[in-house]
Amino acid sequence: MEHIVTEDYISSLLSEASSEVQEFRKSCSPGYRTGHESYLRWLEHMGTLGKWVYAQYTDEIYNAFLDYEEPINDYFYAQGLLAAAGTLTGQAVQLAGLECVPGFREKKEALDLICRRFVEQLPQEERTECAGQFAERIERINDSRKFFFLYGFELMFMLLKRAGYKMPDEQLKKLYN
Repeated sequence: MEHIVTEDYISSLLSEASSEVQEFRKSCSPGYRTGHESYLRWLEHMGTLGKWVYAQYTDEIYNAFLDYEEPINDYFYAQGLLAAAGTLTGQAVQLAGLECVPGFREKKEALDLICRRFVEQLPQEERTECAGQFAERIERINDSRKFFFLYGFELMFMLLKRAGYKMPDEQLKKLYN
């Protein structure tokens, strides 16, 4: 049986949501923008440490961060959708912790191990900076849950309003506070 909603469509939708969340964060959070710019400078600097460093980063580290980040973003996006729909039946809107993401602990342990191994291969003078960059990136990913939840909530909220449901704007305003 062929489905209307394909895996490619879902991937495209989530990629678009991720781009919009990142742009929103850049516009409303100077700290996020500063951290992202620092990360981009670090990537450039890594290129000066030798081809093997950059190659290993793009092959292993980048994918490990994606494996860690995607389930978090997807989970909280879906939770936002469900929370907005749940308001129709009077359910409370509440942001869950990261430990609720299926497989979170295993993904975190795998990411930590890969990052630690990578850092240990770097010259001594580069290790602290790299470990700090990785820790900041993990923190930005963990913090993104609030924004993906908000994105999902806002999308469902607007769809329900458009479909004729009475959706009090106060619910949405509370999330922004």
